[in-house]
Amino acid sequence: MRSAQFAAAVAAFAGFAAAKTCTKDIEISEPTPVIDCDVVDADITVKESVAGALSIEGPKQLKGDLIINNASNILSISSSSINSIGGRLEFQALNSLNSINMDSLESVKEIVMKKLTALQTITFGSDTVTKAESVEITDTDLSSLSGLMLTSVKDLNINNNDRLTKFDSALVNVTGQLLINSNGRDMEITLNDLETASEIQIGNVKTFEVPKLSVVKASLKFDQCDKLESFNAPNLTKITDALAFINNKKLSNVTFPKLTEIGGDLRIVNNTELTEITGFPKLESAASINFGGNFEDIEMPKLDRVSGTAEVSTTSTKDDFCKFFEKADSDGVIRGGADCTFDNKDANQGGETKGGRKTDGSSSSSDNSGDNEDAAGIVGVNTALMGLALIAGVAQLL
Repeated sequence: MRSAQFAAAVAAFAGFAAAKTCTKDIEISEPTPVIDCDVVDADITVKESVAGALSIEGPKQLKGDLIINNASNILSISSSSINSIGGRLEFQALNSLNSINMDSLESVKEIVMKKLTALQTITFGSDTVTKAESVEITDTDLSSLSGLMLTSVKDLNINNNDRLTKFDSALVNVTGQLLINSNGRDMEITLNDLETASEIQIGNVKTFEVPKLSVVKASLKFDQCDKLESFNAPNLTKITDALAFINNKKLSNVTFPKLTEIGGDLRIVNNTELTEITGFPKLESAASINFGGNFEDIEMPKLDRVSGTAEVSTTSTKDDFCKFFEKADSDGVIRGGADCTFDNKDANQGGETKGGRKTDGSSSSSDNSGDNEDAAGIVGVNTALMGLALIAGVAQLL
């Protein structure tokens, strides 16, 4: 029994001793390099002149970076041995690259894939890559990210991938930025497990589903989502910074049944199909409000504190539209004051758009008060000068 245990220990030690570690940077200059290392405690780079099918075999663990940039004649990249990358996996400006197959890779710190305009497939380890500090995938021909099933990430940036129309992810936490923009026109995003996020910016998507999202530690913004018809965040209770819906042509409904606090600006502008803002039944506070659109009705029954201003304008001709904001202003709910107009054809421009009518019958189509003050000042000065000239003339006669 003891001899068997001793033999096993010797075998284990022999295996450990046999593992070879390379500590110098490696530069690859041919498509099938020989790398006699189990562990590379350094970086691996590939020369721009390498062409064809690049196969990197030998190393199991890479503690540094794997960088392949500007090698425009590489057709494919593969490795069946590398299972972890402690640094950055960076592929940029590889115009002929069609596929990436690293079927043992399960762990990587950062992924940067940019300007890979021919890339159609990515295959990672059997369990795929589930954790990374940051991921950026930009300007590819990918139609699927099935090899990327992240559960936790700091920054995730997916943009300008024209054939990518679906992204289903097991993400639970995004501690930095989630940026998804300008991919396939009908892109559908499903993040059924996402609970917390910091900055979320979404553009050009058809659907965005986050049923478990409870806290946004920075901002949540939707811009130019031409196919987005509705958005529902059933469990979101707090947004630390801003919430914005801007330039979403088909958006007709937004629903936040549990949201109580917006630490920054609540901005809803130029969503021409959105005629009601009634999806904030529990909202108590926001730093400021900026609404511009075709609204017929706005209800926020629990709102009791807006620390800044409320700028609101609608194309609607309802003469009682502004009563809610006027009352909130007079009651001290809107600390910085409210400016609300209706019957404003330019309401969808948002911001401090002038135009339309106020409840008291006045118009805010222009703001000439400054000009009037300047004119009054000029008249006053001229009158004073004329008086002085008259006195001087009388003095000369005497």
